[in-house]
Amino acid sequence: MGRMPRNFSNTDQQIFHIFNRACGLENERPLENLGCREKLLQLILRATKLHNFDIISFQIEGNHYHIEGRSNPNPVSRQEVARRYQDYYGKEIPQHILDDETEFRRLVDRIASVSDFAGLFQGMFSRWYNREASRNGCPRRGSFWAGRFKCNELEMGDPVLACLEYIDLNCVKAGLSDSPADYPYGSHALWDQLEKHPCPEALCEVVGHSLEIAWRKRGPHIDIANPVVILAHVRDRSSLAARNVASKRSRGRHHYLDRRCRSGVRASRSEDAPCTLWDRDGVVGSVKFVHARLCELVTR
Repeated sequence: MGRMPRNFSNTDQQIFHIFNRACGLENERPLENLGCREKLLQLILRATKLHNFDIISFQIEGNHYHIEGRSNPNPVSRQEVARRYQDYYGKEIPQHILDDETEFRRLVDRIASVSDFAGLFQGMFSRWYNREASRNGCPRRGSFWAGRFKCNELEMGDPVLACLEYIDLNCVKAGLSDSPADYPYGSHALWDQLEKHPCPEALCEVVGHSLEIAWRKRGPHIDIANPVVILAHVRDRSSLAARNVASKRSRGRHHYLDRRCRSGVRASRSEDAPCTLWDRDGVVGSVKFVHARLCELVTR
């Protein structure tokens, strides 16, 4: 039986919450293996070079990921298509694609499609993961993911802000860190380390406009045209929510499972290494090192 096609609205700006889970049991954490989360982030960022998708927030955990972003379905010019093709493939776009209107329209539709965007990096990661597993003596075939990705379309205003906060607090609710700023595989810590957002226009147009809508009835006002101010406000908002979650958990109102115990990952705190992670293979990597590595991927 065929799958139902995804039904997206034909608006100028489409904001999506994309997420998916790895196949396997609930307590399995395949993405916690060494290098998996860095590789998945690298492929996500590479896919944005071809597709017209601006990432606003993301977080990668042990067996799933979350992405909030904006897809622009408006037609792109031939110059824009040629530039994106060259950035992704590293070569100029073939002339026959530019001359053939059918081939060109197919490429334009692919660039504007959020389904092709998610399918691209998920497929590349599955192939990479299978090659690495076979190289380490554990032959593996098939998709890494439990199914096709899930996608929720968000409205401007509170839904965008609620999704942003939900993604940032995922690691706190799972017991992986006390604050989103301490979790190296999320946008909150990464943008804080870089001191800038990779898509400032999308940040101002989506998050800034959502703040404006939310503040029509309540709250203070800030400069929604300044990405630095918006990013600082979002960071403070998520940090405050994280403290509230940690406070409720310490008082016993919520019982969150510490997934580090279930996945074999332990944490240690000291003056020299505030948060040091050990993976299953015993390889030690500090959060600062992970931050530096992810910053290199983003700035490439």
